[in-house]
Amino acid sequence: MNDLRLHPRIPCSLSAEVHNDRDDPINCHISNISPGGMMLEGGPELREFVFCGHQTDRDPLRHAIEVSVDIKLPGQTQPFRSRARLLYIRRLSELRFNLGFRFVAIAQLQAKMMEAYIFDRGCDNPLLKSSIGSG
Repeated sequence: MNDLRLHPRIPCSLSAEVHNDRDDPINCHISNISPGGMMLEGGPELREFVFCGHQTDRDPLRHAIEVSVDIKLPGQTQPFRSRARLLYIRRLSELRFNLGFRFVAIAQLQAKMMEAYIFDRGCDNPLLKSSIGSG
């Protein structure tokens, strides 16, 4: 299977505070991350929260669904903040989902924070390093 992502993602175990369209907060688990996006893992309540009253069978590629995200990166004093657009939902089981997001409108400072986190993890993936170096 070809991976069409601009930036390869790395496994992680981070917490994030996500705000939906109503600015309601929810704490989530991030299972992988890259300079370009993240994957949240959660149950039906996370899926409902992200859709925030929209139909849950709505295609996120045709009807944009965005959230705000604050991620506390280890070694950083300020949280990483960005808007993120939902790209897909994958059902893992009856009560578990993966939600894939792409970061949008990232400030340069936020991008540098993400790069520092990835390099501090000792990432030796040459594709990831070249994708960060070119951005």
